[in-house]
Amino acid sequence: MGGKEELERLLYISLPEDFHRSIGDFSIDPTIMLPVEAPPGMGEVVDFADLSWEMIISAMLKILAWDPAHSHADYFRGFILALQPDIVSTMTEAAIIKAKRLDFDLAEELFLALSRLDPQEEKTPLNLALLYEQQLDLYVDQGRIPLAENAAIKAINTYEKALASFPQSPGVCFNAGYFFLKLRKLGRAKILLSDFLSLAEDNDPRKPKVEKALDELESNDQLDRLFHEAFEAIKEKHEKEGIEKIKSFLSARPEVWSGWFLLGWALRRSGDYTAGKKALYKALELEDKEVDIYNELAICLMELGEYDQCRVVLEKAKAIEPQNVKIISNIAILELKTDNNEEAQRCFREILKIDPQDPLALYYAKDIE
Repeated sequence: MGGKEELERLLYISLPEDFHRSIGDFSIDPTIMLPVEAPPGMGEVVDFADLSWEMIISAMLKILAWDPAHSHADYFRGFILALQPDIVSTMTEAAIIKAKRLDFDLAEELFLALSRLDPQEEKTPLNLALLYEQQLDLYVDQGRIPLAENAAIKAINTYEKALASFPQSPGVCFNAGYFFLKLRKLGRAKILLSDFLSLAEDNDPRKPKVEKALDELESNDQLDRLFHEAFEAIKEKHEKEGIEKIKSFLSARPEVWSGWFLLGWALRRSGDYTAGKKALYKALELEDKEVDIYNELAICLMELGEYDQCRVVLEKAKAIEPQNVKIISNIAILELKTDNNEEAQRCFREILKIDPQDPLALYYAKDIE
């Protein structure tokens, strides 16, 4: 429970008009009603004998946490700090303990209240953002995706507010940078981690880690550009150039299936079906659900005359995407190559049910007839 529900549970009491007290430099204003967090069982009529300062402070903290725009928020802040000058350190420790025990609602409330009690303390928004990160990781592990997405949004908003409030803080830049790196928001992460390096002291022990991360990001950017250039070259029928670029990419990133697919595609288009087949089988080792790999591999196998293996590959692809017109077309072509015209005709009729205007199916169906 949090937010509106917490505030609805609060009661308000009036002080006697002549109740004028001072706590240090803070003066109590009897015209301002005081909130009270009533314990279970207490009715709407409050006996002053049943009240404690803790009940009042707890209610004020809830207002600071969930309604910071309250008309008396500044008064409540002064009231709390006057009564408990060391409350920030005490609450911070309590909130961290609650977070470790997965009591997320109470930990969030405490950190939110702390951020309004002492807006100049940069550790508080960082602790709050880390709480949301903890929620995000837990909910992802549990498969509770809507809750994970909500936690991610809260973490992003909290980091952005912290960055706006503490733009010269290396700690804020460091934590926010690695969070955006975890979300694969690489452009934002690079900016924040670069900001950290410019703000951190020379002897900051975090600097080597950040420098390494930035080097990896730069390397990934270069590889991404190389992959894109290879794709464009192959698409524009410059297969030789594309093959050279994608091989350079794969020398650094051999685990990327799409790199092997691009290599196989380029080799197939250049007529090197044996090498294309080898590259495409490597792509399948890394990703066996991508129909385009099977399709390119089937073309290589067909050109090499390996019809039985070609049929196996195409049937696997059709099992993944039963209505993929490219796959069914290649099955039909395979049937024609093996003189099975009746089965080829059936395949073309199947295609025309999916796409009545498919030009290849229209041509071959008429030609077979």
